[in-house]
Amino acid sequence: MLIYSKASKGSIDRAIAKAKAIKPTVKILGFGEFEVKGSSDKYTVSFGWNTDKEFIINCNCPAGQKNLVCYHSASCSSIFKLQVRERAAEKQSFIL
Repeated sequence: MLIYSKASKGSIDRAIAKAKAIKPTVKILGFGEFEVKGSSDKYTVSFGWNTDKEFIINCNCPAGQKNLVCYHSASCSSIFKLQVRERAAEKQSFIL
């Protein structure tokens, strides 16, 4: 489990650059859950919050298992941001 706020900007930038270079295939499994096929294997990435309300990222790839920022998580982060925005918009429409 990677606590996002503890990741360095450099490691995040490197993961984004690698994701852009490799262009992995991302399959949406659900809210905050993705299957990412990179250069060879498929990995599962999930986004969420822990009990301390810290934003966390889980990826079952070798880098993710070492709590490092991986390109798999970088490749689906923008999709997760859209999911969060859509969910917030849905909640807002119920309030009105």
